[in-house]
Amino acid sequence: MPARLAGRVLLADDEEMVRAFLRELLEGGGLSVEAATDGREGRAMFAADPAAFDVVLTDLTMPHLTGLALADAIRRLSPATPVMLFSGYADGVGEEVLRAAGVRLVLPKPVEPSALYAALTEALGPRRPD
Repeated sequence: MPARLAGRVLLADDEEMVRAFLRELLEGGGLSVEAATDGREGRAMFAADPAAFDVVLTDLTMPHLTGLALADAIRRLSPATPVMLFSGYADGVGEEVLRAAGVRLVLPKPVEPSALYAALTEALGPRRPD
């Protein structure tokens, strides 16, 4: 069983089933989740209070604003906030483009829970005992 995590996640994905699955997975690991239905909504939620989020998880391909554009907007607002991208189509995106947008990690879709927990543990650290 993975270590319990603490923190607040901004999750952006245009697919309801994916959002629901990831929300359940993240909340089950101890995280608080705010979900956006696309990149534009995610950008607005983050811009309203950048300090409220410890990490951002976003799909690459979404209407209105891609995950890459969302990552770039977040990097401009809060360069220290880790952004992780997940996609079934990230092969065509170069490492330099990802780095320039502030993306720390790309996870393949469908997201493997163990890989996601490992990435989040690295980004956030395990919850300390009270």
